[in-house]
Amino acid sequence: MLLQFMHKTKVVAVGFGIAVAIIGSLAAYMMYQASAELTYVNEVIVINADLNKITIALMGNLLPQLESKVISMTEAKSSLASLVNDADRLHQYAVKINVPDKYKSAHPHLVQGLEYFTSAMRSGMTTFQYTEDALQASEQLQTVNSTKIIGAIFGFGSLPELEMPNVQSNVEAAKVAYNDALRYYGQAEEELSTFYSLSKLPVPSKQPSIAEYSPGSLGATQEQLQECSELGIPAAKCSDQEILAKKRLNAEQDDANSSEANP
Repeated sequence: MLLQFMHKTKVVAVGFGIAVAIIGSLAAYMMYQASAELTYVNEVIVINADLNKITIALMGNLLPQLESKVISMTEAKSSLASLVNDADRLHQYAVKINVPDKYKSAHPHLVQGLEYFTSAMRSGMTTFQYTEDALQASEQLQTVNSTKIIGAIFGFGSLPELEMPNVQSNVEAAKVAYNDALRYYGQAEEELSTFYSLSKLPVPSKQPSIAEYSPGSLGATQEQLQECSELGIPAAKCSDQEILAKKRLNAEQDDANSSEANP
């Protein structure tokens, strides 16, 4: 009897030890998963912040400066090349991070979205290159100004019917590259939207989309741009406030000139 009791006690003790070990392992695994999930969420926040920085640098700085001729096309290409590298590094970072089980189905969409974003930036580089080639060919031929070339590329104007094959071919190539960029940006936004939908993570505030951009369109209508051009206001600064301020200044100057002419 004593031996049987000791045997049963030993079995129970072993079973209890195994149960404790299993529970301990599960607790450790759950703690690890919780820590991994928190780390992943923080990494996604960093990725999104860097993505926004690239977008703002492009939309809020590079394109307006190029449009208002603060920088040359060569300088713009150099700046864009740096942003392309930043986008590529961001994509590679997303590929390598540790993904907890909770986000494994969503994460590929984040990676794909960043890959499309990088492709869009590369297509932007190609657009800049062909645009520069078209501008240089135009200068050599002395046939058409840069504004008409830019307008033809970005879809708010057309080239005059002139015999200028070098200009025309580069403009057409730039238009193809620009449309590729828009397509990639659209695909990037779709993939990132799917990622946030599947991951249930908070959707970040929307930044300006390159797909919504065309030269002179940063908050200004074509009518406003025309008026800004007549008033000597750079397109990057074109707005109702700038137009009203310029008109007010012109009116004050006219009054002053009138007073001087008629004392």
